Amino acid sequence: MDVELSPRLVALRSGDAMRQLEVLYELRDGEDATLLPELLKMVTQAETDSQVRREVVELLSDVRSRALVAAMGEALRAGDEGPHLPLLVSICWMNSMDFSPILDELLELVSHNDLQVQVEAVTSVELALERSPLKKLREGIAVLKKRLQRVEGREAKALVKEMINTLEQHAMQRSGQEDMAQ
Repeated sequence: MDVELSPRLVALRSGDAMRQLEVLYELRDGEDATLLPELLKMVTQAETDSQVRREVVELLSDVRSRALVAAMGEALRAGDEGPHLPLLVSICWMNSMDFSPILDELLELVSHNDLQVQVEAVTSVELALERSPLKKLREGIAVLKKRLQRVEGREAKALVKEMINTLEQHAMQRSGQEDMAQ
């Protein structure tokens, strides 16, 4: 059974920068959450025109649909290791929405072998911490401590250690707040 693709999706997949930009400009006026996974793919695909990629990132930085968080989680779990992964991760901190539901995926990237990916992930995690449950913070600490031994490079190790300290501080604060609430 053939599924008919929407004209917007066909245009986004066309490889024609002009058609893609036209759809992006339309989407700015009325967000279509069904296209978010495709837009996220366009950020990391090597064949995406650089101007189109910039426009997609700008659009995704302004999206206010909660569907973006789930779509971003799926995109990060897909494990694209291309040169544009840092740009994809940066959307999480450029967009002011709550990305704490995908804290696990972001923490995975804190120990990534690409320093730029790490920097973008650390920034995104720091913004997600305020809304992350205490249990997730504790799990994140354990995961990063385990991974620290496999991280290569002085700067990379320093970033992971800094993130562990930040998570521990937030966990202590959160634990104290929960104790006071009881």
